[in-house]
This record gives sequence, C-alpha cells and structure tokens, in this order.
Amino acid sequence: MTSSIQPVVLVIDPDALTLMGLSATLHHQGLEVHSARTALAASRAAKDLALDLVVIDGWADERLGLATLETLRELPHLVDLPAVFLWEAQHPKPTLPLSAFSLSKPLDLGALNTIVQRALWLPNLTHQSMNIPSCKFLKERSVRI
Repeated sequence: MTSSIQPVVLVIDPDALTLMGLSATLHHQGLEVHSARTALAASRAAKDLALDLVVIDGWADERLGLATLETLRELPHLVDLPAVFLWEAQHPKPTLPLSAFSLSKPLDLGALNTIVQRALWLPNLTHQSMNIPSCKFLKERSVRI
C-alpha cells in the first residue's frame, strides 16, 4: 500500500524552459511540485506551502540563490528546509549552508533523483535527533516503516 501523501517541492529558476523541465522531471518522481521564477514569488508561495524541499538555480550571482534560501528558512515552518542548488559547470561553487546539496549543469537526471531522495530524508534524521515534529510527508513515511 502506497501513501497518498507526496513530498512538496518548490523549484526556483528564472528560465521558464528549465523550470518546466525540472518541474516535470520531479513530478514524474511522484513529488508535488510548485514553481517560481523569482525569489519574491518563491517567498510568497512558501508562506502557504508545507515544503519538504526547495530546488534553486544558483543564478549568475550565487548570493541571490543563497539569499533566497535564507529568506525561506526565516519562515518558522521552514527552518530546516533542505535545498538542492543547481550551478553552471564553470561557476565556482560557494560554501553551502547545512542541509544543502549541489549539482552542476547540465543535469544528470539520475544524480538529481539521488540527491532529491537523500535531501527528502535529511530532515527526518534531524527531527528525530531533536524531538521536533517533522513535515507531513516524513511523519506519514515514518509511521509506515
């Protein structure tokens, strides 16, 4: 018996084609996917969503992507939100905050799937050790195991 609860992912990318492709790929993995093209749109969406993961394009200026994650994590329900950053291959990767992963473009879809699955289980490990209730997806999954 499979759970009807899907992990909720927010994809943030300024390029419409990349956004559509990433969203379709993640949706095909059984995730509930929401998308935003700007940091402002992402912040607005995050206020109303119980996010389990955010996938962020690093943009030309890595500080913009990192600042977006920092803004999202200021929301009380997203303090431990895991993130996957996507960078251009030639772009130097900055030091990432906790619970953040990095992939280079062009994306290897197998690697993306592996990182997404790893990132989705990360909060569960953190919350168990701290006795903090985890997101709705992880609560459902932990009951069934």
